[in-house]
Amino acid sequence: MRASESHRVGSEVSAVRGRDVATVAVNPANASHIVQLDEDFQNARCGYRVSFNGGSTWAGGTLQAPAEFDQPACSRFDNGDYAHVDVGGIAFGTGQNVYATFSWNRPGQGDSVLVAKSTDGGQTFATGVVAMLEVGGLTRPGSDGFIRPKIGVEARAGGDRVYVSAWRITTDAAAERRVPVAVSNDGALTFAAPVFLQGPDSATTGVDQAREQSAPIIGPGGVAYVAWRTTVGTAGFVNSHMVAKSTDGGLTWTRSSIGFASGTRSSDPQLAVDRVSGTLYVAYWSPSGPTGAPLTPTVATPATSSTDISSSARPTRAPPGRHRDG
Repeated sequence: MRASESHRVGSEVSAVRGRDVATVAVNPANASHIVQLDEDFQNARCGYRVSFNGGSTWAGGTLQAPAEFDQPACSRFDNGDYAHVDVGGIAFGTGQNVYATFSWNRPGQGDSVLVAKSTDGGQTFATGVVAMLEVGGLTRPGSDGFIRPKIGVEARAGGDRVYVSAWRITTDAAAERRVPVAVSNDGALTFAAPVFLQGPDSATTGVDQAREQSAPIIGPGGVAYVAWRTTVGTAGFVNSHMVAKSTDGGLTWTRSSIGFASGTRSSDPQLAVDRVSGTLYVAYWSPSGPTGAPLTPTVATPATSSTDISSSARPTRAPPGRHRDG
């Protein structure tokens, strides 16, 4: 492997903390075409930039939210102490289609998830479309809602299929820590209601406290995958790394535990798939245990540890972009 010289993305000269949580997507047909997404904390905006010469020069702008949302987008640092964008938040689709996801709120509400689309390779982005809508009643709207969104795209000539994952968090009595996925079959024009991938999420019936979801990835045949970590769980899924799989465009998912995860430290599982064989790879960070000994994950056989998330078990689908707890 050979690394090129480094190039600055932008020209900020202030010593104050500026842009952070940067993530990039590379055009699969042109390695010199790169689109980058980040949050500008100094100027309170979610920004994008594009390079057509391998990163030597860049141009860009800021992401926009619909008129009914607080303006401008990303103008506060709240969002549960996380940025409004996240690593894995931008992806290419067909041709010059590029999709970027970010979280932002309507007045007095927690964060919703939005997806902005570019049809010119990332030079400009349209106003974001709601993928997961927060509809209110949260104890702490400044930190609760749908946050840390990530995106994956199945490029299709008849219209890109866009998957968005997020972390649903509340600080009310329910104390939700869930992983929703919303899907668009028309290139991010509209989104179906999100499907929640983790197990039961109720203080009375048992809790699967999910966190650190991965970006959705799509393998051969349009098979989609999302990974995450549970800290407290039921049905044997305590402190587990989990992977969900969908073979029907995100309508239904099967859920499998693939091994141990620390209950006290982040592990941030990430996915990759072999585009030819369909082999799925999971990478995660594993800290040391209390005695300093490395934590060795154990691998479960998916066939014996999977749980179907059928259409009868998932939330009733609300109108596009609208969320309903189930």
